[in-house]
Amino acid sequence: MRKYVQVFIKKECLNELKNNNDLLILIQLSRIVNSLRSSLRSYMAVENEDIVIKTKDRFDIILIHGSLLYEAIKALSKHANRFCSLKIWDNISEECKGFNKQLGDKKSFTNTILYKIRNKLFFHFDYSELSDTFQYFDLKEDIRFIIAKTEKNSDCIYSFADDLVLTYLTILNDTSTQGFEKLEVIQKTIIEMSGRICKLCDKILKELIEEKSYKVKKEI
Repeated sequence: MRKYVQVFIKKECLNELKNNNDLLILIQLSRIVNSLRSSLRSYMAVENEDIVIKTKDRFDIILIHGSLLYEAIKALSKHANRFCSLKIWDNISEECKGFNKQLGDKKSFTNTILYKIRNKLFFHFDYSELSDTFQYFDLKEDIRFIIAKTEKNSDCIYSFADDLVLTYLTILNDTSTQGFEKLEVIQKTIIEMSGRICKLCDKILKELIEEKSYKVKKEI
């Protein structure tokens, strides 16, 4: 049977830790890491013989991932003062300041891409943003609204809706790349940033967990 390394907070310590701010930070950072890594595993695990469905599923997961990443960066910035007092601060300060700078820069990837994904595309399905994006379409050609292998409703993808979202993303934060090339850059940047933020959280969590005030024990 596979063995696991486990860390416990002793039951006699729970009452004194319920209102402990560091423990709440621990829980919040733990949720960030769990969610980002779970989302990334789902992205990497997408398999389907139908390349259209596979591409669509990965596209939606990357939107979820981008939304989670934006919330993670916001959460980290709220605890900047606490992180400054950590023993490992010298090793993580550059990374922390980098994410904070992203959040404060209106032209950063965080605000031009992640914010838009979080607040305009995925959770809110913003009508006005997609309406404006529609103006970029070349109406000289027919627009594919649905693609499907059969006539079954469950087998179809409403492709025009995703095309609108893709177009919206590609006109944000103008760069030399456009279309699917730009989408590829966005996906790679989201995955790279989420990997960095998870590693940063791991370092912070390790120090907070190992502090004597938590009175933890390890079992294998």
